[in-house]
Amino acid sequence: FYRGLEEPSQEVWDRIHSTERELDVAVHIATRLTIRKVISETLRRGLDSVAVVDSLLNVLVAKIFEDLSDCIDRSVYRIEELLPLSKDFTDIFSRVRDVGEEIVECYLRRCPAEDSLELLERTTKLRRELKEFMKISTPPLLPLLAELDTAVTLLEDLLEVALIRLYR
Repeated sequence: FYRGLEEPSQEVWDRIHSTERELDVAVHIATRLTIRKVISETLRRGLDSVAVVDSLLNVLVAKIFEDLSDCIDRSVYRIEELLPLSKDFTDIFSRVRDVGEEIVECYLRRCPAEDSLELLERTTKLRRELKEFMKISTPPLLPLLAELDTAVTLLEDLLEVALIRLYR
């Protein structure tokens, strides 16, 4: 799917846009449900600090996913405008995608702290490489690279939440 970014067909673009619209709706619903859960759990249980922290972390995660979905949405449209893309860009894009998938999986399965910290190190290294790539890239590509940088920041935020959940 991502390997065809150099020259995707209209069918692929339609599928990408359809998927991102579905993600937007899912994230919006999850955010609203989480906020309602925070309110109801806090009212039901009182001001139990553990319950409040859990609820706030749930809201934070929902917001991270909403922002990540918006970032992906903007990136897809920018990619479409800039085709064909260089091999260097598709390589760094693939690496951001891959580490993102690992971070989401790590968050979902509550991976050990060592795994989270290793992912955080890889993400930091990836951000440095992304910044270096931004220095040598042409201006039309810079907004797209900035979106990738934002995505990396959001993924780091998700890792931090995963670590908080392990130690609270």
